[in-house]
Amino acid sequence: MQKFIVAVGSHASLTDELVKEWGVKVYPYLITFADGESVWDTPELDRKNFYKKVWASKKLPTTSSQNAEKLKIIINEAISENKDVIFISLSPKLSPEGNLVLSVAKELNTNRVFVINSQAAAGTVTILTKFASELAKKEIETEKAITAIENLKNQIGEIHCIQNLNQLAKSGRIGKVSAYLGSTLKIKPIITYENGIVVPFKKTRTINQAIEGMKEYVIMRIKKGNFSKIIYYCFINIEAENTIELLRKEVFKEFGQADYLDLSFAGVVSIHTGSGIFSMAFLME
Repeated sequence: MQKFIVAVGSHASLTDELVKEWGVKVYPYLITFADGESVWDTPELDRKNFYKKVWASKKLPTTSSQNAEKLKIIINEAISENKDVIFISLSPKLSPEGNLVLSVAKELNTNRVFVINSQAAAGTVTILTKFASELAKKEIETEKAITAIENLKNQIGEIHCIQNLNQLAKSGRIGKVSAYLGSTLKIKPIITYENGIVVPFKKTRTINQAIEGMKEYVIMRIKKGNFSKIIYYCFINIEAENTIELLRKEVFKEFGQADYLDLSFAGVVSIHTGSGIFSMAFLME
């Protein structure tokens, strides 16, 4: 029998098919528009139509991970089946969801809930979730699984290219002047993570430059960790399918082909990044 279930926030951008295949639980964020409409960011959400509504909104929708009842359902269901819960969270610098999970566990008076801080974002969380779900199916003991997942974090890199800075300005994550200058100069910043904090890697102005910059980051991570190859990729985008296809072709040519996921970002991510973002997470060995 499985010793634990794996849970993750909706930002991981998993599809309904993957949730069923991996046997994981998704904690959805609540998104509320200025017109009063509220939407649960579940794997079943029609993301293309959701994006359209976000782009058309003059005022940024609000997001909340602070819904204890949804978490209580996940935790209580696991406990009723005599299983632990391993929740793989975003970096706490990006979201307070990990702290909320621990707070709910304390309220339920259970010590069977464990939070693993990915120290990054959706791509890293998704790869860790896949790996964790495989351990669960193999009936690995919870403590051993947690150690293995924590160790795997060091083998994952994640990088994004943001093409539309206006949405970041709307959300207050960058200034309007910076967004204006970035759009005018057609700057496409590449960002990554260090110890859970977003850090800039390179400024580029064309898609080709951005892809070359992302390849540079991969080379840097491989050398830094003394790895030999990439064994898994996770590509995620918002309305940048052609660019992702080009990125995938280039990295496969440079680093070798491997199994991969190709996803669209969840609704909660689109609110802050806007259209055109393309990202890659990769697992090295």
